[in-house]
Amino acid sequence: MEPDERMELAVKVAAKLSPEERRKVAERILEVGDGPAMNAQARLLALYAAAEKAVGCKVDGTRRASSVMIRRFCAWRLQEEGFIPSDISRAMSLNHATIYHYVRQMQACFELPFYYHRDLEMYTRFIEELETNVEQVRK
Repeated sequence: MEPDERMELAVKVAAKLSPEERRKVAERILEVGDGPAMNAQARLLALYAAAEKAVGCKVDGTRRASSVMIRRFCAWRLQEEGFIPSDISRAMSLNHATIYHYVRQMQACFELPFYYHRDLEMYTRFIEELETNVEQVRK
């Protein structure tokens, strides 16, 4: 179905909704914005800031352990927040297989805390930083 045809169908269906249902649909459209990938990208920026503060360095496109750790934390958190791997990979400009790898690495961290205690300490700081940011926004 062409985009114009889809839009016409959506308008016809929306016309049959009650005013309350139309309001809910409009709120959902505004919430979604330019799609899940765009929301993932916007959320990723906030996650990067918190992760960089927790780890103590800036993320870059290299394979440095600290940069990979930041990307791993952010990919895991995005998945925990309900984003799918393809949206995460687009937001991070990475291959989806890399996202799966990051998620598996984080699962290993939680399953073997003794072995990954340093990573888990930084991840805990990352989560605390996110919570602090949320509290500051609410005030």
